[in-house]
Amino acid sequence: MYRAKTDPHETVWYYESSLDRNICVRRALGEDLKKAMAEGQLSLFFQVQTVVATGAVSGYEALLRWEHPVRGAIAPEEILELADEHGLIIQLGEWVLDRACHAAVKWDGNVRVAVNMSATQFLQLGFDQIVANTLASSGLPADRLVIEISEATVQRDRRRALAMAHKVHALGVRLALDEFGGPHSVLSMLCDFPFDKIKIDRSIMQKVDTDPAMAELVRSVLVAGHALRISVLAQGIETAAQLAVVSAKGCDEGQGYLLGLPDQVVAVPLRSPA
Repeated sequence: MYRAKTDPHETVWYYESSLDRNICVRRALGEDLKKAMAEGQLSLFFQVQTVVATGAVSGYEALLRWEHPVRGAIAPEEILELADEHGLIIQLGEWVLDRACHAAVKWDGNVRVAVNMSATQFLQLGFDQIVANTLASSGLPADRLVIEISEATVQRDRRRALAMAHKVHALGVRLALDEFGGPHSVLSMLCDFPFDKIKIDRSIMQKVDTDPAMAELVRSVLVAGHALRISVLAQGIETAAQLAVVSAKGCDEGQGYLLGLPDQVVAVPLRSPA
């Protein structure tokens, strides 16, 4: 049943003894993870992040490692899957955060440490308090901690993710969007699907003439669309100023009350006779 539920191709699965064996192996590995956490078999590695222009070290990303006594190195993705399956993901996430902050406080200068948080961890009630407590116990300044979350975390529960992001950011902690452009991201979708047009939402257009950041966002969408040979249409054009901005940015098409109100009947002008 579990195999059928997780099969992306929605195939009908019949019982096989090998499935039982796989489940037993998975359960045993989950118990090994519990033991590894209790006995200190897990460790953190730190991968450097540098300023491209100068080569100066700006920070390090904390990476989880597990050297299994029998199976050897376990992939980080599998560690997280096992932790999630066996109800260990919160405990594991707190351990990683704690170890990373205690390690970073010993580094010289303002070098930051980045810690990736699972969706389960980030969306839990009181996560911001856990971060605050960890910073207090480690002595690490808040602006030297970077919490990384993926687009999948935001998509799981946008409202809760946004609320928690504001709470964590209010502590002075930095936030990073991880896996941007990955296989499940919107950016990747633009490359994979045969879209002929991108329609910029009205919510962006309402700010495009008053917020320079929104104007730059529109420009970025146009650059991406044109690079992929996709036409871009701006929705919700309601003022001459908004039209002037998208026109200057090279937008292909426009739609909105300034250009025309909705009508039940559309009069299409006839072509002049040849």
